[in-house]
Amino acid sequence: MLGQKANIQFIKLSSLIIFGLTIVSLLMDWQQTYFEYSIEPLAIVLNKGFITALFVTLAAGTYLKLLSKESGDYFIKQFSLSFMNGVVKMVFAGLVYFMVVFELSTQISSRLGNDSLAVLSVLSYSLIYLLGLIKYSSYAGLASLQKVLGLSTLILLFLFPMFNGFVQGLRNGVLYGNTNALFFILNYINVSLIALLAIRFIKNSKEWYGLNSMNGKAVVWFVSIIGLIVLSMELHHITNLLFFDVQLQNMNFINKQTVKIGYPIVWGLSSFVLMLVGMKYKFRTLRIISLTIFSAVLLKLFMFDIKGASEGGKIVAFILLGVLLLVISFMYQKLKNLILEDTPINENKNPEE
Repeated sequence: MLGQKANIQFIKLSSLIIFGLTIVSLLMDWQQTYFEYSIEPLAIVLNKGFITALFVTLAAGTYLKLLSKESGDYFIKQFSLSFMNGVVKMVFAGLVYFMVVFELSTQISSRLGNDSLAVLSVLSYSLIYLLGLIKYSSYAGLASLQKVLGLSTLILLFLFPMFNGFVQGLRNGVLYGNTNALFFILNYINVSLIALLAIRFIKNSKEWYGLNSMNGKAVVWFVSIIGLIVLSMELHHITNLLFFDVQLQNMNFINKQTVKIGYPIVWGLSSFVLMLVGMKYKFRTLRIISLTIFSAVLLKLFMFDIKGASEGGKIVAFILLGVLLLVISFMYQKLKNLILEDTPINENKNPEE
């Protein structure tokens, strides 16, 4: 404030140095609070790490507000005002994110002793936080930030299936009676959030590139594949929750049957839905994805799943395959039109609407 009124460069530089030292001090407090072993559990929220972070975050917000009142192009000789605004905004956003992440993961791990639940809780917060930033960037019209968040979304969508190991840990805890079944709802919250994020990613890609462009088609393929992987993983969790027996220890059998029977059903339904949406919006890419998934189902059924079938089952399967091929041959002209017709979807109308 004094630096603004007197426009004294030394005072402005001093405020910047003090702000930087405050961040360093906070990092040291976080290391002592959250990363050093302690027998006594931390007080919830009312601990040094979180309280210090809260005050530093408020200070960063105040510093940002003061920067907005600055006039001229430069904050000090070395740094432009726009650069300083960008840096402090990133610091503020980082503080808001990490102060909750560290507190959340530490409290759940120490009090509930469930690392899988802690990781999935952090994932939930991360997804909510990213959706909030995307909403803010759209409202504020920050195109550059939207592109950065788009890249973050792409990375998170790619990484999401890798969290399945933690979901399995949580699920197995429920099955063996070590974890409250209500905690598993967190998995479905995460799936819902990642679905919202995927929809937003497709909408933004449509605005940036158009879904009929090379980039737009790549995004639709990518999201479809990730969606199919997530559906397949969730099918395993559902079948295990429904049919697992502690005495029989039949988890391995359930997983094999899920792959053999459940996958074709889920993939076939997904193919059907994609075909309907692709036909409704005259979007060729979705129809091609649908037919690709359907082809994968056929290959899986008649090259892998049929191996364990009886002789009678194999005969019936091949008869059905022959009938199916005949039907496809009669529908060839229609299928060809579905694939080859290139009527672009209205780029001003969302496919999801």
